[in-house]
Amino acid sequence: MLVGGGVAAAVLLGGDDSGGEDGPTEAAGLSTEALDRAKLASVLIIAVDDSGEPIYTGSGTIISEDGLILTNAHVGKPSAPGQQGGEEDPAGLLVALTSAEDDKPAAPSYSAEAIVADGVLDLAVLKITADADGKKIDDKDLDLPPPVPVGDSDDLRTGDELTALGFPAVAHVASDDGLDRALTVTRGVVSTFLKEAAVPGNRAWIDSDIRIGSGNSGGASINDDGELVGINSAVVTESTVGDSGEGGAFTGGSARIRPVNLSSDIVDIAEKGGDPDYVSPYLDDVPEPPADPMGQATAAPAGWTVDGNSDCSTTSTLDDPQVLSGVTLPATLYAHFAVTGLPDGTPFTIELRNPQGELLGSLDGSWDLGSDDVCATVSLDVPEGLTAAIAVLVIDGTQIQNPVLFG
Repeated sequence: MLVGGGVAAAVLLGGDDSGGEDGPTEAAGLSTEALDRAKLASVLIIAVDDSGEPIYTGSGTIISEDGLILTNAHVGKPSAPGQQGGEEDPAGLLVALTSAEDDKPAAPSYSAEAIVADGVLDLAVLKITADADGKKIDDKDLDLPPPVPVGDSDDLRTGDELTALGFPAVAHVASDDGLDRALTVTRGVVSTFLKEAAVPGNRAWIDSDIRIGSGNSGGASINDDGELVGINSAVVTESTVGDSGEGGAFTGGSARIRPVNLSSDIVDIAEKGGDPDYVSPYLDDVPEPPADPMGQATAAPAGWTVDGNSDCSTTSTLDDPQVLSGVTLPATLYAHFAVTGLPDGTPFTIELRNPQGELLGSLDGSWDLGSDDVCATVSLDVPEGLTAAIAVLVIDGTQIQNPVLFG
């Protein structure tokens, strides 16, 4: 999750994504029947390691009766060419179906594999291939809800209402339910459409005020007809930028939703059996990252907050760490970094480590906040049991460590 105003990234610790205000569970104009259909077709995706332990979660949408699921590449196949950082794929992907009872957590029922992915568009299609224990299953034996109908994202206009579905960690950080998450439904509008350097046309992104966060990644945004029109992919928040105050103190955030029309090529390939070696046709158009970015930039740790509101005036070092009082873990907390002169397109990594320096989670991104003075805000899902934590911003091999003690 790229969240910025700096940037804010949500580290994958069994869940992701943050936001603004909760919307109602049903948008004006969206029928109960259409919403219920989209709810049941929404799935929780749990990535596991070789030992079967969860390493992160995401969301997805059932788009066919034979078990095709549309999601983000950073959820289903993070190694796809065009994804930042060249992360390895998880050993497995569990698929948890949504219950018809709103307060009942999704339970793993199946296993799936990524059969095609576009790393530049950050989109992937999964195919259910086995039950939750890994036993192969035939398509005719699948017991799935009806798929969500796919709409035409080119029909969207600014001001149109959207309803997002998924499993964000932010909705569960105050509870101790672990990965036992119930579906979250939020509402917003199409704010504008955004371009992206490597993607043709003027609708690379749908920008919305809808509340999403880590864990929402890959979930559906539907229109008032209950049609899938976008894939929830990222959230950008605007904190104070330098001394200009252009972003205000802190805003609720801006959701970035990939228009569903951009998924048509990989969906067509998936319907024909998939292509695990597929490479995005836009990969050659991705701008090259700048050489030696830290030769012209500076970055410093600027403390932590519980609400993301910071002007980067706080300092925190390994020798003199900040003490953050009144925190009950697990919780979503915010680490801040003062960054100057970093060119757009620079790859970076956000890491969360325990006091012993052991890696708890990480996320890769590409800087797009400009080269002026920036107070970068990083949203982190911090697990329980820690007495301290270290947020690490890694740029071109340089590590900026931002420690915190929990008082």
